[in-house]
Amino acid sequence: MHLTLSFIHIQHYIPVKGDFSDLAETVRHVIDPKNSEQIQQIIKNGQQFCRTKLTMEQYTVDMLWTLLSYAELLRSSPDFYDTWKKNKSAYEMPQLEMKPWKPRVPEAVSSTQ
Repeated sequence: MHLTLSFIHIQHYIPVKGDFSDLAETVRHVIDPKNSEQIQQIIKNGQQFCRTKLTMEQYTVDMLWTLLSYAELLRSSPDFYDTWKKNKSAYEMPQLEMKPWKPRVPEAVSSTQ
């Protein structure tokens, strides 16, 4: 299961456009007292979804179904292994030069601005 496919807008969350062009209107709707019951119900639904779907047990079930689906794909595709072996980028990791991680230190703010 892909979690984003399971969320239902206006039932589990309040949608906002990707460019946030409707954010102000959405916030006004959420904080309007006359919408309080609807918003409280959406909050309860979202919390219940998280309690039931975002658990280790559910993750395990979802992972099992994913692996079983993948096994079925491999079983039903007789040329999969041969095709996969011909494409080395599918199973070999290129050597990448990685530099040690260094945390960024915020620059000091000048007091003479």
